[in-house]
Amino acid sequence: MFYIGGMCKENVDKWLHLGRVISNDGDDMRDIVQRRCKFMGQFNSVLCWFGKLDSTSKIRLLKSYCFDFYGCELWDLANVDIQYVYILALCIT
Repeated sequence: MFYIGGMCKENVDKWLHLGRVISNDGDDMRDIVQRRCKFMGQFNSVLCWFGKLDSTSKIRLLKSYCFDFYGCELWDLANVDIQYVYILALCIT
């Protein structure tokens, strides 16, 4: 919520800052879910376009293209949604 001259200008539940979803309640669930969906989309894209490559090349592509978790250092590690991202990441490494 932003105040200018004592008047509320904007009231939002979440906003995007540097690619990270920040919610007003401090819960990281929205950001984690968004990153998980982005990860799965990138993963499927790599497998679709490069599915016929050997395993070593596919793993290199997956590691370099799919692991875009900028800002994940700020996530609350007690959040249960992190385990799904972790499981997906383990499949690649």
